[in-house]
Amino acid sequence: MDIPFSEIYLEELRCQFFNNDIQNRVKNIFEVPAELWSEEHTAKYNRLDQHITAIMLSSEKNAQIRNKGTMNGALILLQQKQSSHTGCSSGEATNGE
Repeated sequence: MDIPFSEIYLEELRCQFFNNDIQNRVKNIFEVPAELWSEEHTAKYNRLDQHITAIMLSSEKNAQIRNKGTMNGALILLQQKQSSHTGCSSGEATNGE
């Protein structure tokens, strides 16, 4: 039975969010009320926003690849090896601060 694309995407997204500690990074930024933000807080927020966007795009790409099943054998083996280390199909968007 095929897994729906949305489930594959969400699995990829959760995995990359976990590996990049996104939950804690968001929590840390929003502990400071917006009216007290400095330029540094705004810059951190913007970098985190860009990183989350990259993760979402990477997760979508990985989910499309997994969903189509069109990868060649070497790529499948590489992804399985990466997955055993990270739990994700790919480590593409993993450039945390």
